[in-house]
Amino acid sequence: MVNAGFKASTTVLMSRKKFVEKKLLTRVRLFAIISLLMIAIGIYNVTVGYVSPLLAIAAFGAGIMLGLLVGRASNVVWHEETGKAISKMDRFGVIVLVCYIVFAIFRKWIFQHWLTGHQLSAFIICFSAGIMLGRFLTLRSRILKLLNEKGL
Repeated sequence: MVNAGFKASTTVLMSRKKFVEKKLLTRVRLFAIISLLMIAIGIYNVTVGYVSPLLAIAAFGAGIMLGLLVGRASNVVWHEETGKAISKMDRFGVIVLVCYIVFAIFRKWIFQHWLTGHQLSAFIICFSAGIMLGRFLTLRSRILKLLNEKGL
């Protein structure tokens, strides 16, 4: 009985994937994989003692907030000709993305005023893990919202 329920839910997931552009699906998967790897590295840095758990959680939380904001740069829309969800960028999205890139380039310089050495590296990893997770969550929710609107 449990196996039949698993097969039904797997079939639903597989049928929804065909309505999402491959590049967009690959991007979602990459965000998920990268965020999981960075979270694992962040946990390692906390256990080794490079950064305090409170500072790591604060960096991760701030990263999620920034990731949710940056995730809004991608606008998921329905492409009528292909019948798939695709990602496009509007002007606001381009502005947010440019600001994020500038911040990403200078984040080590910004945070080195307060942190040094291993602590700075661990903080940046936890912060980046939050950003990746926030982008993943935003993009995934936009895709699901669009597919639900289309009744798929």
